[in-house]
Amino acid sequence: MCYFQPCFFLFLASVARLLGGTTLFLVGTFFVGLAIAFANVLLPALIKMDFPLRIGYMTGLYTLFMNMTAAIASGTSVPLSSGLGIGWRATTGIWAVIAFVAIILWMPQLRKQPRESVASSLHTQPTVTKVNMWCNPIAWAVTIFFGIQSLSFYSMVAWLPTMLSNTGMSPTTAGWVLFTVQMAQLPASFGVALLSDRLKNQRSLVLVGGATFFIGFGGLLYTLATADFRFIWLAAIALGIAGGLTFGLSMMFYNLKTETVREASDLSGMSQAVGYLFAAMGPTFFGLLHDVTGSWLTTVYVLIATIFVIVAFGLFASQNKKVSFYANRRR
Repeated sequence: MCYFQPCFFLFLASVARLLGGTTLFLVGTFFVGLAIAFANVLLPALIKMDFPLRIGYMTGLYTLFMNMTAAIASGTSVPLSSGLGIGWRATTGIWAVIAFVAIILWMPQLRKQPRESVASSLHTQPTVTKVNMWCNPIAWAVTIFFGIQSLSFYSMVAWLPTMLSNTGMSPTTAGWVLFTVQMAQLPASFGVALLSDRLKNQRSLVLVGGATFFIGFGGLLYTLATADFRFIWLAAIALGIAGGLTFGLSMMFYNLKTETVREASDLSGMSQAVGYLFAAMGPTFFGLLHDVTGSWLTTVYVLIATIFVIVAFGLFASQNKKVSFYANRRR
C-alpha cells in the first residue's frame, strides 16, 4: 500500500500540471518531485523485503529502467511538443500516462494480506540494535558517495552540451554526445548491481568507477582545451559508464549495508535526502563558477577533484561491514 500512494499522488500531480494555470503547474511540479522522492526511498526496502535472494538482479532492473525512461523523456519531450504542435504544457502531461500505468500494475499488490506489506515487515523483522543512521560512519560514507557522484554526474550532464557548443561543436552533435553518455550508463548500472551482489566487498567497483570518471573528465578537459573532438566520444562513453556504475552501486549499498527492511528504508531516506540536495546544487554552482572564471576548464578541474572524494568515501563504504557493526560497538 505504501508504494501505491506515491504512484497515485504522482499521477494526480501530473494531471494538475496539465489542467491548471501557472500556480497549479508549480504546485503540481513540487508534488511530482515529492512523490518521486518517496518512491525512490521506498523501493530499495521493497526489493529487500520481496526479493531477498535476487537483490542484485532486481536493483539492476530498477536502475536500468529508471535511467532508460529518464533518457527517453529528456530526449523526446521537445520533439513531441514541436512535432505534435501541442505545446510544452501538454507534453509534460503526457507523462501522467506512465504514472497511471504504474497504478494499474500496482493494484494487485493491494490485495495482499497486511502481514505481507512493507509497513508490516518493518515491525516484524527483528533487529539486534536500533541503528541511528545520522550517527553512523558507514551510513555517512554511503550518503556522501551517493551525493558527490550525483553532483558530479548531474552537473556534467547539465552543462556538457553548452561546454561543447562553446568550443565549436554544433548543438546537434553536442546533443548526440549527451545521448551517448545517457546510453552508456544503462548497461553499467545494471551490470554493477549483479556484480556487487556477488563480491565480498565492492572496492574494486569503486576503483573502476573512479578510473572511468577520470578517463571521461580527462577526455573532456582535452577537448575543451584544444577544440579537438576526436576523443569526445570515448570520453562520453567513459562518463556514462562511470555515472551508471557509481549510481547503481549507491542503490545496492542500501541493501548490502543493512540487515533489515527498516534499516534499508532508513539508509535510503537519509542518503537520498542529502544526496539529491548535493545534486540539485551542483549545476547552479558550476554555472556560477563558469561565470566567475570565464572558463569551462576550471569547472572540469573541480569535477576531476570530486573523483577523489567519490573514491575515498566509496572505499570506506565498501568495507565488508554493515551499518549495525558500528551500532553494536557503541552498546
